[in-house]
Amino acid sequence: MLRFISIAIFLLSALIPAPAAPRLQLLPDGIVDLGEFEEREVQTREVFIRNVGDAPLEILKVFSTCSCTRVKYDSEPIAPGDSARLTVIFDGRRRKPGPVRKVFRLTTNGDPAVNSILVKGDIIRPFQK
Repeated sequence: MLRFISIAIFLLSALIPAPAAPRLQLLPDGIVDLGEFEEREVQTREVFIRNVGDAPLEILKVFSTCSCTRVKYDSEPIAPGDSARLTVIFDGRRRKPGPVRKVFRLTTNGDPAVNSILVKGDIIRPFQK
């Protein structure tokens, strides 16, 4: 009898729909390519994220691995199916020439909760006459 009840509970639980959950999609691939730029320049790029889940997506926190990289965003929840713009700002004014690889992390109420975005580029010396 106990076995029958356990099986019945298991089968009924499969019929209960999963709770609504937001899900973040990085567009296009989670990489911000700054390309080549001269030292002492500030680079700005836009990145889009989409909520492909079925509940509102909230950005809870943005963490950067360097103070030279900042992210601006609207703190309003992103409705299911909607997109939002993140403005990535890289300040190369205090950086030496060479490759740049920085990461910032978005913490959301979605699945997965933490998403990483790579910011990359190459700082070059300005041409001097």
